[in-house]
Amino acid sequence: MFSSLHDVITALRASPSVSSPSSSSELLRGSSEFLRGVAAIFDDCSPLPSVCLLGDANRITAEQINFFAKEARGVICAAISEERRKSLGLPLMADVSQKATSLQAGIETLREDSRQFDFTVSVEARHGVSTGISAADRAKTLNILASTSDPRRDLITPGHIFPARTHAGGVLVRASLAEAAMDLLSLAAAKSENGSQTASPTPAFIQCLDSSGGFLAPEAAQVFLQKYQIPAVQLSDLIRYRLAHERLIQRVAEAKLPMETDEDFRAVCFRSEVDGAEHLALVHGDLSRSGSDAMNDVALVRVQAESPFEDIFGFDSSRGIATLRSALGQIRDHGLGVLVYIRHPERSAQQTSNEKSNSSPSTFRALRELGIGAQILIDLGIKRLKILSRVQRDLSALAGFPLEILGQVPFHSEHSSADTSVQPSMENSNE
Repeated sequence: MFSSLHDVITALRASPSVSSPSSSSELLRGSSEFLRGVAAIFDDCSPLPSVCLLGDANRITAEQINFFAKEARGVICAAISEERRKSLGLPLMADVSQKATSLQAGIETLREDSRQFDFTVSVEARHGVSTGISAADRAKTLNILASTSDPRRDLITPGHIFPARTHAGGVLVRASLAEAAMDLLSLAAAKSENGSQTASPTPAFIQCLDSSGGFLAPEAAQVFLQKYQIPAVQLSDLIRYRLAHERLIQRVAEAKLPMETDEDFRAVCFRSEVDGAEHLALVHGDLSRSGSDAMNDVALVRVQAESPFEDIFGFDSSRGIATLRSALGQIRDHGLGVLVYIRHPERSAQQTSNEKSNSSPSTFRALRELGIGAQILIDLGIKRLKILSRVQRDLSALAGFPLEILGQVPFHSEHSSADTSVQPSMENSNE
């Protein structure tokens, strides 16, 4: 069902065919020439999987919009950056603070919900359209939305196209279809006629619905995409690609860590270039040795996501400061290794509580923690390592990184006086 990311990017770069299907029967037979420039994203990071079609709003055609409306059935949207939203003078349809007035935690929960789009007021082309609802009119509006430098002259509100604001950092900050569409079009680097790169990519996208009005099921989506030969990529694959190909962290501070015993640990602080979160690596030994072939020069690594209630106050018997000390003790005994502590700047106490009651792991959070952790390990000079973990973890997300993982080592509790027999929840990403 899924194509490579390269194939999807290549498809988005293709110029749409100017000729429309000669008849509706040609469309039903699966002729897809007019869909050049269209690709699909499968959201496998949400509890409710969904598929969306996307194309470059600057070049999208009336035939493609007609296909979107007839076959995908959802609302036709356009992803725009916050900078572009401000330049267009488009206010948000509803202030986020008005969506949840009872608790600040409610607001933060909305930010975490990738199914929520930050819509602006809807728009219409001021000139060259009739009622605005036809496929040709909506294509015209999308073309102008993507290209205008004078929105007061070229756009009016309300209209039939719904811009959705995206967050800086894209899918690495928010695993949403809007951010995914923006990231894919940015990677495609669509060129204008004079060869210059589009300053602000504007993808048009639409979520696919079935004939009953619900989200298109994965099995039905596979049939649909194959019928029209539309290349598709999973959102998780896009996240993996960006994590493996973009530098997202910066080393900002380093100091010897004061310990109660004579353990020799060095603290190295990293700041995320995406969300500003500061992560901590506690290093023992000369990590440059991990590049040698000697087995005793393999670094022992533990990557752990923050959970303040458990790590500081020890409310969960499987975590707490004693557990962290136990991990450091095991690394010390090994002689070479690092504990990487991943932080989440917008994670509230309410969200932590919600996660503990949810048995399903967050794919997005797990990928983010693995990717950030891998980049920190590479910066520290680690090449060959073993993972210190309570449970066997799927580490396939690390395949794109220059790290040789030689296995996983069981986490021992004898270094700690705390009862650590309870398995931690996967969403805390205790590697």
